Amino acid sequence: MSRSSAREGVRRPTVLIADDDDDMRAAVADLLREERQLDVVEAADGAEALEIALTTRLDAIVLDQRMPRLTGVEVVGLLRARSVRVPIILVTAARDVRELAADLGLRCYLAKPFSADEIVEQLTRALEGEGG
Repeated sequence: MSRSSAREGVRRPTVLIADDDDDMRAAVADLLREERQLDVVEAADGAEALEIALTTRLDAIVLDQRMPRLTGVEVVGLLRARSVRVPIILVTAARDVRELAADLGLRCYLAKPFSADEIVEQLTRALEGEGG
């Protein structure tokens, strides 16, 4: 079997990027597609993120806290209530991001503003099973 044939049978991780800021969502999605060669699904609000998370096989979620329709905290709660166990990286400008993430049982989080290196590092942790 050739090297390219072996790769064709391997499923690439799929990550949901949920953020109501179109520019931020697009920048993160593009970064993850280019830097990590990931399949990326995008959501513009919490309700859309929840629907995608309940209907799509995801390997990780990058979830903004402040979004219309449902907040990131609400999405996490609803996913946990439905026993959806996927690593989630909570993104927020809140100063108490560490406490907020800990209260939700999440080990991966990002405080805004964040760098490209920071999101790649957090996502790597999440995909390796160290996320929440």
